[in-house]
Amino acid sequence: MKRTQIYIPEETHLGAQIVADRMDTSVAEGYRNYIEAGLKKEKKKQGSASALLDLNFKGGPKDFSKNFDKYAYD
Repeated sequence: MKRTQIYIPEETHLGAQIVADRMDTSVAEGYRNYIEAGLKKEKKKQGSASALLDLNFKGGPKDFSKNFDKYAYD
């Protein structure tokens, strides 16, 4: 786990404390859960096109783009 520090409005922190007390968890755990849920939601929005961009293509045939059909369907 990586330690970090953020600044948030006082009202937001008080709200997080209330929610954490209600859920019987720590404020830090609540922040982690909300951040992770937000990141998952954003990743779903990006769709598969973004997933393709995340792929790291190294090597492979030099004529791949010219002969894509050959490599994709043969």
